[in-house]
Order: sequence, then structure tokens, then C-alpha cells
Amino acid sequence: IYNAKQDLSEEIRFDDQAQIDLILEEANAYGLRQEVIQTATKFMNTDPKLNKLDAYFMSYSEWIK
Repeated sequence: IYNAKQDLSEEIRFDDQAQIDLILEEANAYGLRQEVIQTATKFMNTDPKLNKLDAYFMSYSEWIK
């Protein structure tokens, strides 16, 4: 059975991952890729309701000012 809602949520997750990849590419240009990953992980562990893209964006914003 085709589930359009599931396809949409998978597409959103893919789009989020593509944006996360871009954030990490940019962080890498500053030599801060690992720091951004570690801080995003800390944010997600602190707030399990925080979505992954938001955590990476917040982390990037913390490191790249």
C-alpha cells in the first residue's frame, strides 16, 4: 500500500540531511567540523525533542560567529 505521508516524511528527512551535509561542509572550511558534530550531539542529548537539523544549525551558529 502506498503511503504518501511516509514518502513525504522520508523526503523531508533527506532534505534535512542534505542541509546538515552543507552545514558540515561549511564548518569544515573553518576546521570546525568535529566541533560542530560534537556540539550538535550534545544539544540532541540534552533535548531529545530537538530535531537533528536544528541541533546542527544551533551548533554551527555557536562555533561560527
